[in-house]
This record gives sequence, C-alpha cells and structure tokens, in this order.
Amino acid sequence: MEHLAKACSGQIDLFGSWGSKQTVYVAIHGIRKYQFGVWKDKAEFDRGAKANPDIDLLKIISVQPDPNRSEVFVLNYRDDMKLNRRLTFRRIDRTRDVWVDMFQMVIKMVHEQKDNKRKAHQQPQVPYSTST
Repeated sequence: MEHLAKACSGQIDLFGSWGSKQTVYVAIHGIRKYQFGVWKDKAEFDRGAKANPDIDLLKIISVQPDPNRSEVFVLNYRDDMKLNRRLTFRRIDRTRDVWVDMFQMVIKMVHEQKDNKRKAHQQPQVPYSTST
C-alpha cells in the first residue's frame, strides 16, 4: 500500500476557476486513515504543512481521464459538507493513464482494507442449540 501511495505523489497542474492553472504537489498520506492532499510545492509537504484540500480517500467517488484532453484527468469527491466536488489535473511527469490507474488502485485497496476490518470485527453467528 505504501509503495502505491508514493506512486501517487508528485508535481501536477491543478486547474482552477476561470481557466487558471497552477503547478502543485499532490500526495497520499496518513497511517490509519489515508488522505489525498494538495500542497503548493514539495517543500510545503516535507515541512508538514496542512494540505488544501485534504480529502479522505474513502470519499473519492471517481478518478477519470478527460475524454477530450489526453493529458488531463478529473478527481470527483464528496467534501465534509457532503457536497460533490471536482478537481481537474494535467499531468507533468508521467502519463495521465498512469496517474489514473495508480489512484484507482490505491482507492480500491483502501476500500478493501475497510471491508476486511469490518468483516473481522463482526462476530460469527453461533447456531442455537437445544441439547441438554
């Protein structure tokens, strides 16, 4: 899991409102609860600054390639107010499909971990016995 999370980090362009664009640093971080964060740059991440936004991986709805732009992908998520949000990124250092595939794999693994923990905490049903 940690190797996949590291593969989901790096510099990338983030599109803002009205067509603005800025180069940011993104990474997946956390120990028990994995988050996807966006920082101004890697130095800010290394310093331990708070990400903006900082999204729980379990709240990411989808990561999809933009069908009209070969270098762009979209991350859809639900924020803390339960509103659907969207971040649009353009790749810099690796192909868009690598970014999309890595994010999808990490998100799938986090959901599987959650499901496995829930199943482990459920107590098995013991059949009722009337024998004396």
